[in-house]
Amino acid sequence: MLGRLIPIALIAQCHAYARVSIPVTGQLFGGESFEMHAEMMKDVHSGLGKLEVLGECCADPGEASEVSEAINSNQVYGNVKEVDKEIFKVGSTQCRQMRESEQKNPANKACSYFFVFENTKHADHGYAANCVPAQMCKDDVVGMTKGKVATYGVVMQILQQNLGGLKYIGKGPLGKCLEGMTSINEGNLKGLTKEERAVKLGGLNVLADIASGGKSAAMKTTFQFDGMEKVPAVKSFNKCVDDASVGYLFVFGNKYWSGDKSTVDLGDFMEEREKQTKIKEEKKKAAEEAKA
Repeated sequence: MLGRLIPIALIAQCHAYARVSIPVTGQLFGGESFEMHAEMMKDVHSGLGKLEVLGECCADPGEASEVSEAINSNQVYGNVKEVDKEIFKVGSTQCRQMRESEQKNPANKACSYFFVFENTKHADHGYAANCVPAQMCKDDVVGMTKGKVATYGVVMQILQQNLGGLKYIGKGPLGKCLEGMTSINEGNLKGLTKEERAVKLGGLNVLADIASGGKSAAMKTTFQFDGMEKVPAVKSFNKCVDDASVGYLFVFGNKYWSGDKSTVDLGDFMEEREKQTKIKEEKKKAAEEAKA
């Protein structure tokens, strides 16, 4: 059985995208259930995570390969519900979505199927980080930073066009700072982020949750790095310390990253930049006309 799976698994290469899809003809199941076949695929391909979507194509079995190709090339993207809606919408394919309860059943030999898995090797590059040695930070770089922590971050945003909003500043041992930077830039966010309330009101948060049925909490993503201490906003305009063993970790949003597509998309970035440039030019023109 394993021999039959290997050629199929080779189709699903280790993509950088959030999902991996594998098409399988009904004849290749050999009597095994979908559930068992999915587990055997995982044994062969280390990048396969949770099975998110299972589809059956009987009217046109070739559509299973078409759907898998669309998934693997990231033409279909979004959360699981959005992916389901796109694949199974009327007029898209003649395939049907299989219920979880059907996964213990054997396959129909006359049909083809597509499995859509979470890609455990997918890297989230939604953020970009720089680790700045304290002795570099303390200098007045390009006559703009004045040796202050926050202003160094602003200059980096000017010089690196992919850097978006500043999400975190941390201070700590240079080695730990470099480790944090590497993890962020490799897209390895496991254990580094957590969700917390955007506004903390103590006991009032509990009352607000009760009154709204738990819908009142505005959440935000925060970072935590081993060995690093978060620099509060009120202290971010302090001078950088003169200590060769210390580093400052800056984490920004990555403008190159498309959250919807869950991948780097320079085309979207350029379009958005052109759009914002046009808006600024129109505002400038309107202001000049108003003065005239």
